Amino acid sequence: MRSAKHLICFIFLIIPGISTAASMIQSRSNNELSTIYIDGNKARIETSGNDGFLVMDVANKSLKMVIHEFQAILDMSDIFSRSPAPVTTAEGDFIDTYAEPKGLGPKISGYETEEYEIFANDKYCGSAFVSVRAIQETGMRKFTGVLQNLESHIQQKMSRFSAPSQQSLCDSANNKLTDKIQDIGFPLKSIDQYKQLTHEITSINTRATLPANAFVIPAHYKLTTPSEMMKNATKQIKNAAPFMLEMMKSISPEDREMMLRKLQQLQR
Repeated sequence: MRSAKHLICFIFLIIPGISTAASMIQSRSNNELSTIYIDGNKARIETSGNDGFLVMDVANKSLKMVIHEFQAILDMSDIFSRSPAPVTTAEGDFIDTYAEPKGLGPKISGYETEEYEIFANDKYCGSAFVSVRAIQETGMRKFTGVLQNLESHIQQKMSRFSAPSQQSLCDSANNKLTDKIQDIGFPLKSIDQYKQLTHEITSINTRATLPANAFVIPAHYKLTTPSEMMKNATKQIKNAAPFMLEMMKSISPEDREMMLRKLQQLQR
């Protein structure tokens, strides 16, 4: 009996892909903190604000976004069969993009990295610090393509409610080269053309414990569409209008102008 137990333990150690723990990857981007849990073919992504989470199953081609504020579920599983939304650039259509290896980068979350400088029409657009070992050990590789297309996919769904998005030369270059860089390894840190940090992995734990019911969708939440969600949001804004008007009266003209400018920027 004892030898059988040893054999079972040995099999679990030597067979690739069998894991008794999940990977947890924490990151920050523009002061927004997020956490990704990966367990086999499933991933859960949540933000520090606890306003919702995303559940993905690449084996079953399922992707659902849970939004606590509306007690709603957005089913975006069609991301697996649709192409990304077309994006125009503000600086012309032709963009010659390439990435140049620059040697070893800093050690990030315990992983060695290699730096790749990103160029668009010979203009420096930033750097990505990539780890081959990290993408292998975390199981992240199978999710990178879907996550890369997620932002443009959401924009595609919401395009009825806003003007078409327009990217800068460098934004377009970064998007074009993301797949190429992720084929090399896991980008653990990114900086822009001004050497400012845009994204960084702050912690990686390949022996993490999954949260309770990590991949369970709340049963009482309703499946909805972006159109229905926008209608509900519009109703809430209308209901809050009298309160907002009273609140605006107590704000100085300078602060009112600043708030209006910010609202206009969000609507672009």
